[in-house]
Order: sequence, then C-alpha cells, then structure tokens
Amino acid sequence: MEISNWALSVSNKTEAPTSNEPKELEPLTSEHKSSISKVDALAKLKQLKSSSSQLKETTAVLTTFSQDETSSPLFIDILHALEITIDKVQHIESGQQSEFRGYPIALLKGEEVSFKNKQLLMPSLNLLYNANLKKHLWNILQVTKDNS
Repeated sequence: MEISNWALSVSNKTEAPTSNEPKELEPLTSEHKSSISKVDALAKLKQLKSSSSQLKETTAVLTTFSQDETSSPLFIDILHALEITIDKVQHIESGQQSEFRGYPIALLKGEEVSFKNKQLLMPSLNLLYNANLKKHLWNILQVTKDNS
C-alpha cells in the first residue's frame, strides 16, 4: 500500500460525531462506593504502618550525654534519684529521641533544666554544680519520681 492510498483510506473513515453536551455519568452503586472506601482505607493503613514501623521500640533510658558524662558522679546521682541503673541507659545523638517510642525517660542536653513529655532537659553537667540549677534539678527529679 502506497502512502497516497493510506492517506485516502484514513480520510474516508467516519468519526463518531462529537457533542459539546456533557455526558451523563452513571450514579455510583454501593459496590463502587465500598470499593473506593476500601482502597482509601488500605492506603491509609499502609501509610500508618510505614510511619509507625519507623519508630524504634525501646525500654532503655535515652540520653544525649556522652559516655564520659554518664560516668560522672553527678549523672550517676541523677540516675539513682530516678531509680535507674546505668545499664538501662542508651546513648543517642541530639534530636534522635523522636525516632524512639516506649522509653521511660530521656535525659537530654539542653539550655535549662526542665521536664516535659518524658524528656528531662539539663545543661552541661559542669553547669549543674551551680547551686541554684542543681536545686532546681533536684526539685524536678522529686516531682518526676512522685508522679511515676
């Protein structure tokens, strides 16, 4: 078949008339509705599973203090006040506490002494030898211990 014959045969084809009027859509049946909601539910479940599976389960006490700092007498005293042994401590990087769930408490380096959402923030241990900061820390530890 030559190109001219091909062009002729294509131009002789009749196309279905087009209409500018919108086509009527079939109403959704209960079968369609349930399949849509199942798909949505499965997608949401998959998303939930992937986000929760990314969290690491632990029962360890999380800390951003270094190995040297956690072996200091002051840190050991803090653990004793919380009735925690050093073997229950897991070292993490700053900001990693959000990757974990199930931990009893996180001892984190911060600017000031505070306790919120199972996270005890403390400045460098060298600064905790300041009498006012140390007193504030012991008050928080007592409240924390009383509430647990």
